Amino acid sequence: MTTLPRRRVLQLAGTGVALALTGQAAANDETGAGDEYTVALSVGVDRDEFAELQEEIVERVEEAEIDEPEAQEQLEESQLELVEAAIEAVESQIEETDDVTVVDAAPERSLVLVDGTPAALLEALEIEEVVGIVPEDQFDEGDGAS
Repeated sequence: MTTLPRRRVLQLAGTGVALALTGQAAANDETGAGDEYTVALSVGVDRDEFAELQEEIVERVEEAEIDEPEAQEQLEESQLELVEAAIEAVESQIEETDDVTVVDAAPERSLVLVDGTPAALLEALEIEEVVGIVPEDQFDEGDGAS
């Protein structure tokens, strides 16, 4: 039995969402092929880079350079910086396409809100930092919207 890496499972789940969007477009006779949908792209950080960051902070705690609350704060700040860099990379790659537009970003939730055609949204899964596609309402949940 083979197991799929977590990233691939998330990509397949995102593909299912995008295919559902495509199916929704095909099911509606009034819907044109160029219709756009708004979804959120879930952005991930490089695990090796994050692990290295954790190790450095643990070493600083062990050497009594910083205490545990400071370490936690530094870890959270560094993780947010990694997510922000990943979001910038995603936004940069999306700017090169014609069929997907960045609407907003929420680094604290690792999400980028985008508009695009179903086919273009599927292609967004090819961006290395994108780990999946989630419904727009998951982006809005953090804003207190219902």
